[in-house]
Amino acid sequence: MCRTCSLDHPDVQNLTEAETGAMIGEILLQSTVDDSGTATLSGIVWPETLQTIPATESAKVRRLLMQSLVNAPLDLEPAAWASRIRAAIPCGVDLLEPSIPELARRLCLAIDRQTGTRWSRTPGARVGRFTPAEIEQRTLTWKHDRWHIVPETPLDPWRNLALDEHLAAEVARGHRPPTLRFWGWSQAAVVLGRSQLLGEEVAEQVAQAHGLTVTRRLSGGGAMLVTPTGSITYSLYLPEATLAGYSLRDSYELCDAWAVEALRELGIDAHYVPVNDIGCPAGKIAGAAQARRAHVVLHHTTMAYEIDQELMIRVLRLGQPRRHNRGVVSAAKTVAPLASQTSLSREHIVHHLQNHFLRKYDGKLTPLTADDHQAAEQLLRDKYLDPSWLQGQGL
Repeated sequence: MCRTCSLDHPDVQNLTEAETGAMIGEILLQSTVDDSGTATLSGIVWPETLQTIPATESAKVRRLLMQSLVNAPLDLEPAAWASRIRAAIPCGVDLLEPSIPELARRLCLAIDRQTGTRWSRTPGARVGRFTPAEIEQRTLTWKHDRWHIVPETPLDPWRNLALDEHLAAEVARGHRPPTLRFWGWSQAAVVLGRSQLLGEEVAEQVAQAHGLTVTRRLSGGGAMLVTPTGSITYSLYLPEATLAGYSLRDSYELCDAWAVEALRELGIDAHYVPVNDIGCPAGKIAGAAQARRAHVVLHHTTMAYEIDQELMIRVLRLGQPRRHNRGVVSAAKTVAPLASQTSLSREHIVHHLQNHFLRKYDGKLTPLTADDHQAAEQLLRDKYLDPSWLQGQGL
């Protein structure tokens, strides 16, 4: 067994060093070894002393910690543990002492002490749960077909979403090979996940005041705020067989591992954080969502290059009370935009991501055709411009 930290507090605001230190010593992490020989965390035992703390947010933070830490390999480097801990702490909540990196360091020491093993914690040894070699082995079939790589073209939000559905359908029918498309945004927008409630997730008056278009996408997950200069978005359209046999959680990591590797080549300390984020010790870099249809998986990811976090919190109603218990709730996570971690331009990063994928999976640049745009226009008229789609009627 090994030990880690708790973030229980009456208002989940700030913890003193004494409070945090005491909690570190009381929470037990259980570990197991899977068939491949990888030791992972399998559960967290919360002592009764923590259950007595009158904190309305404690259960939520514990649940988020469970999601971030459970099934994590014990040999993760401190920065990877810090990325997972940061992801579990709601946006706007900060620790005083010790810091998140210090909590991660103590966690590593406790794991070594309790397991009686000094784990090798080589930076970059794992993307998330998998090592680069394991990613390579699990994506060997991706090299069987030559990928089409669609470069960025600035489009309005509705056309971007219509193209997403069209290209997924083309791959499902076998009319095009696996495809990676980089989106270009011609205007700022709020994009709802397929199953979200508009009134619960978006402050429509705030969106209107800031000139934000509000749309709804085909895939699930939470709402996102995107801008032409502040967002990097890409979609993968894969035959269903490509990910056959892998859990939903593992499929997210497999689909974004190449992007984590590309960011690391640029000196960005990126890690895959389950279930569907790319993160770093300072916060969330990117979030992903999927839509699965017969014969195809649509996986798309949006990275924050720069972001107005205050506007994001207001327009996405993060932390606001909900009137209904239906629909997917957008995650309130601290965002660490790429511009805060590198002086490289957004265009440089997009170019590097594109070239990394081209090299890794032997793809070729393939711009969209007139037929692609025509099909998207039909979907635009029939679905994405229809007010009933935005309102979520019939979903």
